[in-house]
Amino acid sequence: MVIFIIILTCYFALGISYKIQVTKNGDIRLTSLRKVINTSTEVVFNIEGPRLPIGFLRFRLQKEKAYLFYVANQTDIQAVLKTIRLADADINFKHLDVPD
Repeated sequence: MVIFIIILTCYFALGISYKIQVTKNGDIRLTSLRKVINTSTEVVFNIEGPRLPIGFLRFRLQKEKAYLFYVANQTDIQAVLKTIRLADADINFKHLDVPD
C-alpha cells in the first residue's frame, strides 16, 4: 500500500510545470515532465499565487488545473504574468502583484 501511495505521488508531481512560454497574442504553453499544456488566455479563468514567496501558481482552465513552480522574486515570471495580463485583462489574479 505504501508503494502505491509513493508511485501515485510521483505521478502527480511529474505533472507540475517547470516552464512557461507566452506569446504576444496570448497563447500559453506549460511544460512538465509528464505533459505539455497548450492553451490560450481566453481559457484561463484565474491565476492564484502562493501566500508565501515560494510555492506554486495555479492556473484554472476550463476542464483542469495546471500548476507551475513559482518564486516571487524571479523577474522572468513577473514578465510572463504581465504579458498574460496585457493579452487578457479579464483574468483574475489572486495573491499576486502583477504590474499593469
